[in-house]
Amino acid sequence: MLANSRTTKIGWVLMVMVSLYWALAGCGGGAKSGETNQDAINRFKPQYAELRTKLQQLAGKIPQRATERKATGSLTPQPVYSTQTDKPSNTDILMHPHLLDPDAKLDQNTQFDLQLANHLLRALQWTGDKNPMSASALKTKATDSVIRDLEQGLQTRYVAVAKVAAYTPVVAVDKKTFRGGQATLDGFLVDLTNQSVVCSFTVSAKAQEQISYTYKENEDATEALAKLARSSLWSAARQEFIKALNDKCGGDFGQMSH
Repeated sequence: MLANSRTTKIGWVLMVMVSLYWALAGCGGGAKSGETNQDAINRFKPQYAELRTKLQQLAGKIPQRATERKATGSLTPQPVYSTQTDKPSNTDILMHPHLLDPDAKLDQNTQFDLQLANHLLRALQWTGDKNPMSASALKTKATDSVIRDLEQGLQTRYVAVAKVAAYTPVVAVDKKTFRGGQATLDGFLVDLTNQSVVCSFTVSAKAQEQISYTYKENEDATEALAKLARSSLWSAARQEFIKALNDKCGGDFGQMSH
């Protein structure tokens, strides 16, 4: 049958749409048929290996200390940090040691961790040599949340790097008294496309001086006080860091409640 120009054009458009679909499917687009979490992780590993190298290079470019620097003009695209699944995010927040080693465990008594990392850090850990996911989870059908984190991590345009400048851990003297509980953090917002620092600042936080708490009869009251003091320092530092990002870096980093 002879095809007129209209039907030929429609057929060409359909062919392009099908080709585009399969091209996108090969670069993400959700779980593949019959794919397990391990299969999905293996599919994304090469891209995360490249990103891991880029982050390691970035670690060496972060200045020793931050100087106050607001983002000049409006960044395009705007940095957006969100832990909500229904809000696209192109920004994550990492502690400086996690640039070199995403699996690094930051001990609260000697190091400080804001624990604000989101999709990117999880995906880096899953695709690394020390995947924390259980063997049973790896064998199950790929979940939407795992695929979403793997895809979202690769969409990271900006990384806010938190570098500890000074930290005095909490030490409980007795059930009524503790020492320490101060932290100073340098923050650097980096554009990963060229590894340039577009914003930097310094924040300080300390534990609440007066802490009211209750404890069980068989609980160590001194340790209970220490935990609450650490928690108050952690909450204050997170709030100050997010506030500085919002105030100085020209993006949407949400709000951090107490």
